[in-house]
Amino acid sequence: MFRGRLVVRNDGVSGAKLEEIATWNLNYQDKNVVMLIGTNNLGGKLFNDATRQEFITDFVDEYKRTIEGLAPRRVFVISILPRNREIDNPHINDYIKELNFALSQMVETLNYGVFLDVYDDFAYEDKMNMNYSLDGLHLNDLGYNILNVRLSKEL
Repeated sequence: MFRGRLVVRNDGVSGAKLEEIATWNLNYQDKNVVMLIGTNNLGGKLFNDATRQEFITDFVDEYKRTIEGLAPRRVFVISILPRNREIDNPHINDYIKELNFALSQMVETLNYGVFLDVYDDFAYEDKMNMNYSLDGLHLNDLGYNILNVRLSKEL
């Protein structure tokens, strides 16, 4: 994708949660970092009207602490992608859009951050477009190609 322009290291771990990243001893000081966080952190508090805002605030604060702990030169935060699974809460994608808005505001406070909103690139009828997904949650090859094109325009 980047034709030798960049050294790419993938530290993604299936099933990992945001707060675990700080325990991995990653060294990204003064490097460009791309962050694509999935939906492993999403749970009960997000789905409860009384605790949703608290969850969003805590999630965004943890995301910011994680970025600051990595000490990157620049950080590219990719929006959380839509979901399309039978077992999903029927409002999950509305909540993801709320999280993405809060993440975009947080990234604006970083003088070294770029928020890449790709939610709509992967949505069809406000759910993950199954042409781009293996299972309504994870991207397939075509989905990753679309993501790569969008990201390469920013790097």
